[in-house]
Amino acid sequence: MKARTNPQEVQGVPKYPESLQIYRIAASRFWQVRLFVDRKYIRKSTKCLDRDDAIEFAKQFYDEIRIAQRLDFNVHTDTFAACANHLLKRQEALINRGERNGRINIDDKGKLDKDILPFFGTL
Repeated sequence: MKARTNPQEVQGVPKYPESLQIYRIAASRFWQVRLFVDRKYIRKSTKCLDRDDAIEFAKQFYDEIRIAQRLDFNVHTDTFAACANHLLKRQEALINRGERNGRINIDDKGKLDKDILPFFGTL
């Protein structure tokens, strides 16, 4: 059985680095774009059916990522550390509403900072 997300029709974008590619997958009728940055792919749907429109989208996508890198923004926002911070914010809201004990955030933050984030933080 063939995987639904295996890229098909992978094509580079002319006059751009080889790390920028457009492709199709069986699970979608739209072209997808991917860019290899910091040893990981950043993927996004172009929401374009036409190949030429997808190439234009990919060029804009590339420029946005490069600008973010120059401004020293983290282009991989879906790290474990980001999810952990989101968890702590959600728990803080529960504490403020009186639904949870304040000790839960203190314990979780300590465990995250000491043991978990040093290993999993950037993944």
